[in-house]
Amino acid sequence: STNIHIYGFNQMGGSVMACEEGIFQGITPDIPVVNTVGCGDSMVAGFAAAMARGKGPEEMLRLATAVSTANALTMQTGHFEQEDLDRVLPLTAVKKIK
Repeated sequence: STNIHIYGFNQMGGSVMACEEGIFQGITPDIPVVNTVGCGDSMVAGFAAAMARGKGPEEMLRLATAVSTANALTMQTGHFEQEDLDRVLPLTAVKKIK
């Protein structure tokens, strides 16, 4: 999909992505938030990584949401630990809204 729009919400609201394939909601797992600075940038990086790997829209949103969530688990801005990502990725859901 070449035309993607992403809308971020607060921690508990997750995010919404609209693209040619539909409208999807990324649902974050319940985590102990340490620092939200850099979460948006981390989400963009997750999308870029998923797109570079040729993933579809649902997997792009899932990885982007999980990377952003993992970022919120660390005090360092724009940084995540691989083990945090490995833990939250299976807990991150994507639901097709439309």
